[in-house]
Amino acid sequence: MTRRGEPLTGTVYAHSWWVREGQKMSKSLGNFLDFPTLRAYADAFSVDALRWFLATQGPLGATDADFAHARFVEAYNADLANGVGNAASRVANMIDRYFEGACPDPRGATSHAGHDWPAIAGAAVENAVARFHAHDLAGAMEAGLALVRRVDGYINATEPFKIAKDPARRDELGVILYHCAEAIRIAALILSAAMPVKMADLLARMGAPDLSASRLDRDGAWGGLRPGVKVVKGDALFPRADADAPAPQPVGGED
Repeated sequence: MTRRGEPLTGTVYAHSWWVREGQKMSKSLGNFLDFPTLRAYADAFSVDALRWFLATQGPLGATDADFAHARFVEAYNADLANGVGNAASRVANMIDRYFEGACPDPRGATSHAGHDWPAIAGAAVENAVARFHAHDLAGAMEAGLALVRRVDGYINATEPFKIAKDPARRDELGVILYHCAEAIRIAALILSAAMPVKMADLLARMGAPDLSASRLDRDGAWGGLRPGVKVVKGDALFPRADADAPAPQPVGGED
């Protein structure tokens, strides 16, 4: 580059390596993480679940990362099945049950029970964008996952399933469930960087615009979900995995 008169690279990003079940990969051990094995995981858990593990558990910095089956299942269940998938299911099920599947109208309310949702969601988007610019994909995904956890905590604190028993509090119930659905929508925009297929599905279920036309810096603003749109329950986005089941194996003879 110097000979060609071009400036030298100002920043170099380096990474460490994957190991397999706690051991370095080698010919003698025959433990390479090859494409047929990755395909087996994608077939068993979904391509997006594999992307999630590689993006959030991968080797960044100076520490090697372990592609261990138990670790994969633990991350899948904790982050996706019990995290994103469960929160989305809780919200969609309550909207279906209490509002006939139509996204409720918050009637201008943006704060409730000590939760300033535009500020909470805005901070998550700002954090994610900063992490993306810093080439920290895992950090950006944690920002989206943290927003999902806030939704779960909000549901546990407000107990909308109890409020639903009182017809006089229907407007409050609508505020709570709109806040949950809108926060899930914004979290899905963030998480789509690692899980484009599943998050497109989730956004469609929430009645949100198509992911292909979305931009986080523009569509991550609070209030993008329109009251009255159809919210669909659907099947589990991430069915819970059996921690005792054996690791997926490549199809015989696959190259």
